[in-house]
Amino acid sequence: MCATDCDECANRCLVILVGIIIGFCYICYICMLAIPLGYFTSATGLFNLLFLHTALGLLLLSYIRTVQTSPGYVPKDWIPPNATKEEMEEAKSIKDDPKAKARSHEFGRLRYCHNCNSFKPPRAHHCRECSRCVMKMDHHCPWVNNCVGFKNHKTFILFLFYAVVALSWFLFHMCWRLVDIFRNRTTSSVPRLNSNIYEYAILYHYNLCDIRCLI
Repeated sequence: MCATDCDECANRCLVILVGIIIGFCYICYICMLAIPLGYFTSATGLFNLLFLHTALGLLLLSYIRTVQTSPGYVPKDWIPPNATKEEMEEAKSIKDDPKAKARSHEFGRLRYCHNCNSFKPPRAHHCRECSRCVMKMDHHCPWVNNCVGFKNHKTFILFLFYAVVALSWFLFHMCWRLVDIFRNRTTSSVPRLNSNIYEYAILYHYNLCDIRCLI
């Protein structure tokens, strides 16, 4: 297996890992909060569940669209409009001269990608991971196994926003649950699982995972 195939496999594993983290957070929320505290039978609990599922649904939708949407690759046969033959030849000749390369990045100047062997519009950049030029390229994100560019930048920002909202919601409620367990472990006022020691461990590692995701 070549290095490119290994990198592609690793990037796909990161996408699967994101799904596992989201699923783990959801299962912990339902098993540690919703079921023990009777969220399914109270108005406040139902509101929490509605908010959770809305944020989680929008998070998954924006994530899937970011992964599957093309970032906006520059067509390899793209020719800049209104460009003179002299400008095209000058852009093609710029390759190893640092000063000429710096001038070529000035806004409005014609640019040529020697990796794709094609012209590229302003704010387009070549991605080494995708081996293509991307319009309005932001960066290549391994967590979505895709470039973030002109066509999927909006869904990527939405994914980050919903991820912060959902993970903050998870973190707040799970920390509250953890504190509540310690405060009431000798009383019967708070529903408990059969063995609190396992619940402490799961909640502790869950909160660490949640904090790392937010960072």
